[in-house]
Order: sequence, then structure tokens, then C-alpha cells
Amino acid sequence: MEYIQSLRQYIGHAPVLMVGAAILIVDDKNRLLLMKRSDSGCWGPPGGATEPGEIVEEAARRNLPERRAYRMALDVELVAQQDLDETEDIEVSLAPFDEFVRLAKAGGLPQALHVSALFFALAYMEHNA
Repeated sequence: MEYIQSLRQYIGHAPVLMVGAAILIVDDKNRLLLMKRSDSGCWGPPGGATEPGEIVEEAARRNLPERRAYRMALDVELVAQQDLDETEDIEVSLAPFDEFVRLAKAGGLPQALHVSALFFALAYMEHNA
């Protein structure tokens, strides 16, 4: 996240194309772990941007335990403290997978990464049905 913050010093809030990772965690009841950011009000799966020199798999591993240390059981259970950026406050929810699809159709997933993760998950679920 330091890299993005340093870019923002130069370009402000202009759009930036970044490579990132999204982690889809689905429980046995077909519920998806979603996060709602307080700064943007947007819902999406856990994940985040890659840092310079980092591959996507490393970013996924870094973002799940670092920022969203949750485990799926009957409910979402906190297993470690979140290490959030100064501007972040994240609400955690288990939502039916269909709700994630509804959010996408309604324009509630503004990040292309989250929409592409949804399509990947749908294809995976169809292939493994």
C-alpha cells in the first residue's frame, strides 16, 4: 500500500491501473466472505494491490492474513487483529453468493478486479457442479 500512497502524492485521485489480487472464500452454505470499506462504502472480496516486484499470489497471501484475518466456520470468526491502513475500517459479512452477483448487476462492484473474480468463481462453480 505504500507504493500507491506515494503515487497519490504526485497524481492525487486520478485513476491508476494496478495489478491486484482478490480472494474468494466460499463456505459450505455457498456464502461468500465480503468486506465493506468505510472510505468508499464499497463491498468486495478480500484482496489488494500488488507492491512493486510482487507477484499476484504473494499479494493474495499478504492481504488475507494482514488485513482480514478471518476464518470461515459457522460464522466469521476473528482470529487475529486487522492491520489496516490509516484510512481503512472494514465491515465483514457472510453473504449468499447470489448477493455478490446482484451487487455486480446493480453496479455495486466498482473495481474491475472484483467483477473479474466473480466471473472466475461462476465459471469454477459451473465446471465443478
